[in-house]
Amino acid sequence: MSAFKLSSQMLLPVREFKDASFENFYSDRNARAKFLVFQAIDNDSDSSLLLTGPPGSGKTHLLNAALRYADNKYDEHSNVCYFSLLDLSDCEIGEAQVLSLFSSFESYSIMALDHIDSWLNGSSLNRAFKERCIFNLFNHYKMQGGQLLMASDLSIESLGLDLPDLSSRLKSCLLVPLSPYDDKDKEIIIQSIASEKGFTLDDGVANYIIKRSGRSLTELISAVEELDKASLTEHRKLTIPFVKQVLNW
Repeated sequence: MSAFKLSSQMLLPVREFKDASFENFYSDRNARAKFLVFQAIDNDSDSSLLLTGPPGSGKTHLLNAALRYADNKYDEHSNVCYFSLLDLSDCEIGEAQVLSLFSSFESYSIMALDHIDSWLNGSSLNRAFKERCIFNLFNHYKMQGGQLLMASDLSIESLGLDLPDLSSRLKSCLLVPLSPYDDKDKEIIIQSIASEKGFTLDDGVANYIIKRSGRSLTELISAVEELDKASLTEHRKLTIPFVKQVLNW
């Protein structure tokens, strides 16, 4: 992964595809959201797109899947970037550095900006200043071309925006809502991930993991990855007693 420096204290990633793809977005419930994002990227049909939905509904996955798809499609001509505004919460930086950061975002043909709600509602920096940063970035992509992909846990109405022009700009995006997952959805997702990794999670074992974990999809996927490593190391089938042993339940 290549990176660039905003300051001596902060190293910011340019790419964060990890393993995210449209193919491994295992969610029938949010299949329409996947289709809309794929279509927007494949056809270059919208200059701006906003994903909304609760934590763990797959917004970050879809942002990175879109960038990965574009990166493969355009090969060496790809110019894409993912950035989570949560990263700014951990850094003591001033308005000048934030302006420099947002200016650098304008150099990409496809920019994915995650967690805009967390940053806007955070205590650091002036709220009006932060809204203006997103407003200006939106206008850049609208006028200069390229695509701006954004994600928020909150709907536009729930963001409590003070800048009316930003609210109207966001409402003009291709709006892609995602729904929360119930336990059956999560069971299908972790079983699909296990299958991709080459092992089987029986219904009873999958159900046990969901009931014993914190139920967030991030925790569930981490548990599956840990079980995968343990199963490979010890050459054992995944049973409930083995899951208890590995995850210390």
